[in-house]
Amino acid sequence: MIICLPSDGSDENAMVSSSFGRCPYYAFYDTDTDRFEIVPNPAASAMSGAGIQAAQFIVNKGANVVLTVNMGPNSGEVLQEAGVKIITGVTGTLREAVERYKKGEFANAPENVVFSEPKHEHEHSGEHEPHRASRSENFDLSAEIKGLKEAVEVLKKRTQNLINRIEKIESER
Repeated sequence: MIICLPSDGSDENAMVSSSFGRCPYYAFYDTDTDRFEIVPNPAASAMSGAGIQAAQFIVNKGANVVLTVNMGPNSGEVLQEAGVKIITGVTGTLREAVERYKKGEFANAPENVVFSEPKHEHEHSGEHEPHRASRSENFDLSAEIKGLKEAVEVLKKRTQNLINRIEKIESER
């Protein structure tokens, strides 16, 4: 089983990050080998859709469970649609959180996760100037484009599900 945790640092003694989509790292713990793989978050500097891109990255890495402090509804939906179990309210170091999970401390976690509201972390000026990456910023635009395309596909599915639900409700009236 693969357990994923958002991380503030690059080793197992780092703290579980309170930011899900824009955390600096993700830790993937393999219960079979008792080893962590800690990798940079490819969505950390995304201009938009970081939570969805991060969730898709976690799904692609094969995670079965996510242990996190909190999470927004968009990333949560991506993970849930992929069958990934989400446990919120998890704090401490990565190693402590994994050990608590292995001991069954989260066994009574609610099935219906309550997602945090998306954070609004910047102020708007009078004009909306799009952010342009300087050469010194360290992120890969092709990875961001790929992540955004994946996010669009998720949103298309969500939209179709909502349309289907509306049609069903209207037909039952």
